[in-house]
Amino acid sequence: MRLTVLLFLLVKTTITASQSVYTLHDSTDQHIFVYDFITYLEDTEGRLDATSILKGELDDQFIASTDFTPKNYHLGSTYWLKVKIRHNSQSGKNWLLEFFDQTIDNITAFIPSTGGNYDRIRLGDTRVFDNRRFKHKNFIIPLKNDHNQELTYYFKVKAQNPVNIIMVLRSYDFFTYYSLNEYFFFGIFCGLIILTALYNLLLYFAIREIPYLYFVIYALSVALFFGSSEGFAYQFVWPGWPWWNSVAYGVFMYLVVLSGILFTQQFLHLASRAPRTNRVLNGLIAARSLYFLACVVFFPTWFDYLVVDLIPLVILTIIAIYFFRRGYQPARLLMLAFVILFTGGIIKLMLATEIGNIGSSAINYYSIHLAFLLQLVTLSFALGDKVRIIKNKKDRAMRRIVAQHEVNSKLQTKVNRELEQKVRERTLELDIKNEALKNANQRLEEQAEEINKMNQLLDKDNWNLKKESKLEMRKRLLSKGVSYAEFKEIFPGDISCYQYLALLKWQKGFECRKCHYHKAIDLPKFSKRCSRCGSVESATSHTVFHNTRFPIDKAFYMAHLEISGIKMTLKEVSEILDLRMATCSGFRKKVRKALLAPGVENASKDRQFLMMDLS
Repeated sequence: MRLTVLLFLLVKTTITASQSVYTLHDSTDQHIFVYDFITYLEDTEGRLDATSILKGELDDQFIASTDFTPKNYHLGSTYWLKVKIRHNSQSGKNWLLEFFDQTIDNITAFIPSTGGNYDRIRLGDTRVFDNRRFKHKNFIIPLKNDHNQELTYYFKVKAQNPVNIIMVLRSYDFFTYYSLNEYFFFGIFCGLIILTALYNLLLYFAIREIPYLYFVIYALSVALFFGSSEGFAYQFVWPGWPWWNSVAYGVFMYLVVLSGILFTQQFLHLASRAPRTNRVLNGLIAARSLYFLACVVFFPTWFDYLVVDLIPLVILTIIAIYFFRRGYQPARLLMLAFVILFTGGIIKLMLATEIGNIGSSAINYYSIHLAFLLQLVTLSFALGDKVRIIKNKKDRAMRRIVAQHEVNSKLQTKVNRELEQKVRERTLELDIKNEALKNANQRLEEQAEEINKMNQLLDKDNWNLKKESKLEMRKRLLSKGVSYAEFKEIFPGDISCYQYLALLKWQKGFECRKCHYHKAIDLPKFSKRCSRCGSVESATSHTVFHNTRFPIDKAFYMAHLEISGIKMTLKEVSEILDLRMATCSGFRKKVRKALLAPGVENASKDRQFLMMDLS
């Protein structure tokens, strides 16, 4: 059941059980139409004609309320209400009728006027708030009191959710007085909640703790829930959205439950401290979310069954008590906060269901308001207490770390002094040994330098000796005459032939044929370039091997055959060297011509390989 009934629970009224007509008089400021002061007729199909009702043709079907005030016992029915008022033109007060329950969807008031006619006034929370004559959260109908007649007032009420049809007759002065007090109380209530939310929002931006953010959402959801359920939000926040006003209280109650569960999970660190409990709360979130979706999509009237939200409240209270009994200090104020809210919820439930006859005092009526306000203040202190406890633990740990650091520093200083002394002693020893090693190394370097010089001289002598012995060996072998297989062992390839040819050609030094300069730069393939004129000369130039079109090792062998005097036919030479006979014949003639050149007969056979100046 949603929050209704306001100040009439605070002020006692005189009700005469047998009186069915209320007479206006200045001795009282308000009158609540209860029991037989108000009669009603249920129109289950909504087809009754207003004309027949207003003419009194169905007055005998109206029945007196058996409850304190009538209710819409069946949500699909339309209810016609009737009250009788005897006016008093001598009254010095102005009067009005007020419907307390601001959640009624549609109210059509039929106000008697002159000539037996009725004026119609349409009210209800399905209409835009700005269209109301009285800008008040409740529905207000002004009365004219300029006569002494007894008039009958009819009201047609239709609502899709359970409502209490509480109708009160009030003087303007008293209405102004109680309205100002009510708005002032609710302003203080919401103001304290908003200030608490803003304070914790600033703390969230300062320390970035998630529980503070959930607390802010929780606090604002509480303020908006009461604002929407009491009608203040429709007046001040969304006056042009009647469709949203019809479901806003259910949406914000869902946010209250959701943010309250998430706040508890983060505050107690259930994900790490109690995974099973955390899974239970996750399941509770899923169940409440499904219920919320069912209300939005299929059953909007289920929003009114706020008693289901006692289930998560009970579970959260039990969890807070359990953690407190386990010795988790931050849970003490959390437990107190949920116990306060649980107590306020139980009082409100007993008042709504009339269980226990606890009385309709202002404290009992506003118990849930005060419980939420005290809970939010307590939760705010709980967050601060948790931060303080954590800070104290960190401070104690820091002091222990600092003390241990001081001990370690003293020990480190002592160890450093000892190490420095040992390092100085060791450094002195090393300096002495390094000086000795330096002297020894210097002597060794001098000896090594002398040895290197001797080795270089020996290497040069050995190289010359090997070179001369190799040349001598080749000369002896070539002078005897060898077979092609033996010749290939002496000259295994082109490189060995070019190398041998270059050695014979420049064994007495290089001399440029153009400028007769004696210095040259070595080039690849055993060639030389004159350092003065840049002329390039290869090992084969100006020899019988110049411009040879077949492998030089074969040319070497044919030259060897002619020099050594080995007699072979051209056919045999062609078969051995795998060359054409014409090629072999041409190169043989070239060699024989070179051998017949002047001065060659007096040259050594090694020198004959050069065959200089063929032209």
